[in-house]
Amino acid sequence: MLREHGGWNSLTVDPETGARLFDAFFHVERAPATVAEVCAALRQRLVMIAAEQRDD
Repeated sequence: MLREHGGWNSLTVDPETGARLFDAFFHVERAPATVAEVCAALRQRLVMIAAEQRDD
């Protein structure tokens, strides 16, 4: 069926749509951010990952 409809190339989307799908899937919002804000967000994610690893 995929071959009948143009193969993998037919599944591509424009960059704007791709960005919206990515953001929706990962529950993120794009906005200007300072380096400190980015570092704080990454730190928070690392703390969450470490907590999940301890639960194993």
